[in-house]
Amino acid sequence: ASRPGQEARGMSVPESSNGSPTELLASGFRRADVVRLVTQCLHSLGYERAASELVDESGVQCWPEPVSRFRAALLHGEWGAADALITNLHLPDPASRRVRFLVHRQHYLERLEAHDAAGALACLRERLAPLEQPHFALPPPDGCAAIAAAGGGDGKSGNGGVTVAGREAAPSAMTRCGAGGGGSGDRSGDGDLGGARLGGSVQELSTYLLCRSVEELKARSGWDGGGGASRRLLLDELQEHIPPSLLLPENRLETLLQQAVRWQTLHAPPLTPDDVSPSLFEDVSFRHDGLPREASLVLEGHADEVWCVAFSHSGAALASASRDGAIVLWEATNPQFARRALIPAHSGAIASVAWSPDDTLLLSCAADRTVKLWNAPAGDCAATFREHTEAVTAVVWLPSGAHFLSSSSAGKRVILWDLGGNALQSWHGPRVTDLAVAADGARLLAVSGCTVRSCPLTAGSDGTPRMVTEDVHSWDETDAISSLALSRDSRAVLLNVGSQEVHAWDVDGQRRLGSYSGHRQGRFVIRSAFGGKHDGLVLSGSEDTQVYVWHRHSGALLRKLPGHSCAVNSVSWSPASPHLFASASDDHTVRIWGLPPPSVS
Repeated sequence: ASRPGQEARGMSVPESSNGSPTELLASGFRRADVVRLVTQCLHSLGYERAASELVDESGVQCWPEPVSRFRAALLHGEWGAADALITNLHLPDPASRRVRFLVHRQHYLERLEAHDAAGALACLRERLAPLEQPHFALPPPDGCAAIAAAGGGDGKSGNGGVTVAGREAAPSAMTRCGAGGGGSGDRSGDGDLGGARLGGSVQELSTYLLCRSVEELKARSGWDGGGGASRRLLLDELQEHIPPSLLLPENRLETLLQQAVRWQTLHAPPLTPDDVSPSLFEDVSFRHDGLPREASLVLEGHADEVWCVAFSHSGAALASASRDGAIVLWEATNPQFARRALIPAHSGAIASVAWSPDDTLLLSCAADRTVKLWNAPAGDCAATFREHTEAVTAVVWLPSGAHFLSSSSAGKRVILWDLGGNALQSWHGPRVTDLAVAADGARLLAVSGCTVRSCPLTAGSDGTPRMVTEDVHSWDETDAISSLALSRDSRAVLLNVGSQEVHAWDVDGQRRLGSYSGHRQGRFVIRSAFGGKHDGLVLSGSEDTQVYVWHRHSGALLRKLPGHSCAVNSVSWSPASPHLFASASDDHTVRIWGLPPPSVS
């Protein structure tokens, strides 16, 4: 049977009934669960009447009645009602205590925002303190008056220099509410009440009583106020302690859609512009026609074998370096890659070049035992570093742009430098042939023979970085490693190994993620790189004169690109385009690869 008006609009209704809420659909999901997700999505999109009709027709509530009332109480700031309703959720201890702590932390902060110091102190003493063990020695009942007096006697906001329990909350440790302690997913230990970033202890929360203004309170706590997003973000925090079957995560259906698109994108990366939104009406599929497959330009500026090539971080410039010690800077924003500068940089073969984080400087290292710093726009030398006693094999920047690292394999030494030419620290021992630093500056990866060494990087109180060489972890490959390359998110690393394979490794778990083969590598250092949208491709040079392109996740060889006449030593994907990369070869040229021009009818 059709509902009134449906047949007139040409709509058909299945003859079968709506079924039982506990029924399993063909997909294996429970009908009631799907209905709850759709109802929640309708609410979030503002279709309240449609959501209500779906509840009436299906008989399935989006939230169980106690959870619905609890959620409404939170969003409306009815803290007493919310506290009473927690009992109806039947949560185990300590989850119940954690939920109460987070709820009353929000209550406490809103009392402070309203200049109600007495109400805030009462909440701290009567609601929050009993939830924390061991108990913290709070101000006495008349402490509010003392705080008010210190602040000028208005009884609302403190302005004096009073410290509570000798501890001041560190502003650097504060983030927005959604990043609070509950968000980590760590549910171990009764003493961890969650919300560590907004104030994870009564002691820390008590220091907020001394804030001189609401603005200071928000700045110190990383909280955006009761009228901001904090109540919604509180629901996100509570999700860590309330089963999702009771409290649906906010925007759950949209999150599932995003995860599905992300998974498809990672496993079949489309080479489409970043501003093209994925469609929900069809699967994301790999586009072979989006792969660079034509050498659109051949750059001739070197008089010897070109050993390395690197795009700047913005993709606006390209640097290439050769065995005769020369560096050429190319203008990548120019359609013809006009030559910006030809630099007679070193008296020996250049092993590596690296752009500074802001692309204004370029480092180079060579067999002449030196590292040199260049002003990128003009190509003039800013500094020469001479501490190494053997050929320098690799150089890499730290994210700050104020320090860098260099290595010498024969010299068995890695040096940490500042830009003033000071060798701040040396790591003696391993024969390091290549280096990489994680994007967050917390880890150094060093290649030595068949081993990858992971060395933590820390900073002192003055901000000076340091290699923690006493805490180095390592893993071994099956053959000698000639080079390494990190992904943009620094979670994966590519290793070119002597067994004529490229291996992808998970840096954190130190497990192999993929293997790519088909190219030739034996006598020379061959470099590989991630490329494409979301780093979904792997490409490498080869001694057989071709460039190889693989699918990162499946390992399938997608293209072999002929063009060079000698071994291809290095490749670099343009950060500015998902369809452009450069290759450097022993044939003295750099080739720019892209899409062929569109055919004309």
